Amino acid sequence: MGIYKFLIPLIICISLTACGISDDARRPDETKRPAETVSENENDPVDVFQAIAEDKEFDGKSLIWDGEKAQIVDDELDSRDVLDGRYGEFELVTLETRIGFDLVLPKTSHNSDLFMSSEYPPVDTDDEFSIETQDRFLSLKKEGAGTFDQKAAELSSGGGLMESDSSAIKSETGHKLFTGIIKTTSGENMAGFLLLINGEDSVYTFRYAGLGNYSDIRVEAFSAIRRLLNQF
Repeated sequence: MGIYKFLIPLIICISLTACGISDDARRPDETKRPAETVSENENDPVDVFQAIAEDKEFDGKSLIWDGEKAQIVDDELDSRDVLDGRYGEFELVTLETRIGFDLVLPKTSHNSDLFMSSEYPPVDTDDEFSIETQDRFLSLKKEGAGTFDQKAAELSSGGGLMESDSSAIKSETGHKLFTGIIKTTSGENMAGFLLLINGEDSVYTFRYAGLGNYSDIRVEAFSAIRRLLNQF
């Protein structure tokens, strides 16, 4: 009987240990799951201007800008094949301006605050329309007539912007498109686009910028720019 007293606890212990090992083997370690966005190298600083210059659509990667530093991440939405992603269908919202042009933008989960006029009232005068939220900046400004070449030279000389390929916005006119870091009314540094428009009666600057995913900002900006240029 004494030997049974020794064997029974030993058998129970071995059984519990085996069950525990088996259960752990069946259950994956959730702390080791791959992240949804993975930095190429979190320890290496990313030059935001170089990253913007090298950014391409549909390459599976995106630039993330938080106002101070940049990061390159894997982005499964950066694909033509994701129909409900950033290239899908969105509600269009029209903002009327006293300048005389309508701004038509897609309403996404990232820029919806632009349309909350009670919380973020727009500046709306005969020469300027602008809205700034925590992570988006929208501006249309009427510049002096005949200043297109001067403005283009100033923007090309630096100051956080570089000229971009205007074919992306399907413009066959002499307008110039710039991209880079745009300083907002409040002084925030946001990534985005500036379009210099050579109108018949005046020169206009359209700015659209934000914090977060540069690919999202680009899709929103280009959608608004194409619809704005249809009015010229």
